[in-house]
Amino acid sequence: MNNLSRRGVATAATVLATAAVSLTWAASSASAATAMHNGPFPACSASNLEVRVGSVHGTPHSHDVTYSLDFSNTSRYACTLRGYPENVGAADYRGHRIGLPAARIPGAPSSPVVLMQGQTAHSRLVYNPDALRAHGCRPTYSALLVAGLPESGQPARANFSQEVCSGHVVDLSIGQLQQGA
Repeated sequence: MNNLSRRGVATAATVLATAAVSLTWAASSASAATAMHNGPFPACSASNLEVRVGSVHGTPHSHDVTYSLDFSNTSRYACTLRGYPENVGAADYRGHRIGLPAARIPGAPSSPVVLMQGQTAHSRLVYNPDALRAHGCRPTYSALLVAGLPESGQPARANFSQEVCSGHVVDLSIGQLQQGA
């Protein structure tokens, strides 16, 4: 009986060791699969994005007009965006800047937004029409909105026909990029 007990303990130890190895392998495989799916993707480039000024959102107690600045991945590969679009501002039809760049809307540090093929990230773009009456504004009309991509600064353009300040008055504000349109 003593021999039988030792054999049973040894068998049980072998079974437990095999189960532990199997669980470790399964956990590392799941981790690797997650890393491959969500893994480190390169920063998005302007040539692989479609940028547009999206829908208008208003609030009843504010004179500001809020747009969605949308960045859609048109490539076959995933890429990432993180933080604020850079040097966002109105431009004429040739892409020449009109006025001052948009001010940043304060926010907590953002996490990277992974854009798979066809997915969209957005940033809140706020236009202040009251700025048009400010001293030094010099109102004019824009044709485009130019936004530098986070990290690379590559310029991306979107149609943006809006009366804006061409002088030294900030009339636009921009938020950090977020997932979804």
